[in-house]
Amino acid sequence: MGKSDEALSYAKETLKITEKNNLKDFDLAYAYESMARAYSISGDKDKSEKWYKKARDTEDLITGEKDKEYFILDLNSK
Repeated sequence: MGKSDEALSYAKETLKITEKNNLKDFDLAYAYESMARAYSISGDKDKSEKWYKKARDTEDLITGEKDKEYFILDLNSK
């Protein structure tokens, strides 16, 4: 298994756990961001952009101002 396959596997598992436990806010935004990054390193630009959009759309759900700042900085570092 290559590094991009591992990254995608971990990202999918993170998303699965996040959704199974109905986690929102910071956790959901980062789960989406991890999917975007995993698809980015695998070379699938379309799926990566789809997940970056979902992550950006979810940033408004982050209630803590510092959490939101960290997330936005991370998301914009792509």
